[in-house]
Amino acid sequence: MIVSGTERHDAEPPLLLFDDDDWLDVYDSVSRMLDHLEYPAIDEVVFVADANGRAVHLSVAGEEVVIEGVAASPQLNELRERVETFFDRWTDGAPPKRSDDPREYVQSVVSRYSAVPMRSKKRK
Repeated sequence: MIVSGTERHDAEPPLLLFDDDDWLDVYDSVSRMLDHLEYPAIDEVVFVADANGRAVHLSVAGEEVVIEGVAASPQLNELRERVETFFDRWTDGAPPKRSDDPREYVQSVVSRYSAVPMRSKKRK
């Protein structure tokens, strides 16, 4: 089922969006994320997770980016790997500590994301 940002869906903010450069963007609402995304930039999105660590599947309907569906269970291992890659590649800080509680982990990612300076490229 395809839903737009104004219709009811299961994705719960905050939303963590990862692109093909391992960059992370954090959105505090579904509508802000969908408003920010546009075709063809959506092709660069490789993974989106909601507050429960579940994968959010996006697609394009006409000229609008929409949520196609939300996974039934958390993808915590993939989320942790992507978070750790982002922090290693794009920040000078350590990623948040791993947690087995998806909601707790997503909140720690959001807090850490807000507190750590970003850099433009990996230093060698």
